[in-house]
Amino acid sequence: MLIGCVVQSTAVVLEVKPNVVMMSAEGFVKYSADRYNKEFGKIKRKFDIFLVVLAVSASLVMSKHIQGVREGTVIAALITGTIVTFISQKLLTRRNFNKIRNIARQ
Repeated sequence: MLIGCVVQSTAVVLEVKPNVVMMSAEGFVKYSADRYNKEFGKIKRKFDIFLVVLAVSASLVMSKHIQGVREGTVIAALITGTIVTFISQKLLTRRNFNKIRNIARQ
């Protein structure tokens, strides 16, 4: 599951950083982060947690018990935003990109 979260977070960073067409959820989070001048990863974590709470609430209202939301969903909601922040600030930076580009040219 952790590997899946890292892959998903990397995909989100590769989608958001170059400012290309985004999936609707990431687009909403990106707009919110830009609008309120907040860090994308923190807004993403809050948005993901909100969606999990919404899913649990809807499940409880409709079926009187939780269905479709288990520990993996909760853990992914909690750590994906943090991993996105780490990848975008520490790994996929312009400085690291230039290092890789210079190595590739040699």
